[in-house]
Amino acid sequence: MAIGMTQTAVTPAENDAEKDKTYAVVQRLLKEVTARHGSVECVDLLGCHIGTPEGMQHAKDNKLFRTRCPLIMRDVVEITERLLEARGFPAAAAAAK
Repeated sequence: MAIGMTQTAVTPAENDAEKDKTYAVVQRLLKEVTARHGSVECVDLLGCHIGTPEGMQHAKDNKLFRTRCPLIMRDVVEITERLLEARGFPAAAAAAK
């Protein structure tokens, strides 16, 4: 969502080109997260399907929401901030301070 908010043009004439740029940035984010964590899918990242009672119990029993998820989200935020800065939005890093 943060990357999408940086799309500068919203007029119909300019929207397609800007949308393509935004999609390219999102693809870069997904690629970098996959490179660090092997996937962007929760079931792969956590090793269980939290949409099932058994998977949710596994996640709770292994404290995945307190251990694994924060590390992944930290990396997602870090990568997103860098990508936003490259797009000319340095305020993302300043706001984090």
